[in-house]
Amino acid sequence: MRGVIILIASLALPVAVVAKPTASVAEPSGDAATARAGDAAATARLPVEGAILSAYAARDAAGLRNTGVNIAARPFAPVIAPRAGEIAFAGAFRGHGMVVIIRHPARLTSVVAGLGELAVVPGQPVGRGALLGRVGGNRARIFYQMRRDGQPVDPLRRN
Repeated sequence: MRGVIILIASLALPVAVVAKPTASVAEPSGDAATARAGDAAATARLPVEGAILSAYAARDAAGLRNTGVNIAARPFAPVIAPRAGEIAFAGAFRGHGMVVIIRHPARLTSVVAGLGELAVVPGQPVGRGALLGRVGGNRARIFYQMRRDGQPVDPLRRN
């Protein structure tokens, strides 16, 4: 559980939109990080359908690198597990809305933040594509991060 607390404490959401709001996984906006996201679309599964607002490693207005992928989604859209695993954490977390952390095999962990409601509980096993919850109605943005051994990795690359 200590590792889960450290992982949650390190969760940082970028403030600025870096990529064009109309960019999607299939239509890269031109910067290198978003282009990589387009190349990996066939092998990666996002937790929610929508446009990628800022890709992994994209810089925000302050020059900080994004440690995940920000996705604009429809209000109340379903949010699914990107991979099979076990729910390590599911609940509200300091201004990030509802957060779900999934432990996967091969030392991988997924963090999905910004949910408006949850459909899972800690300790629950989930398969790829299982319903985690729904996007909120007010701020329909989901942050998705993949970590290997506690370090962020590009969630759109084969990990």
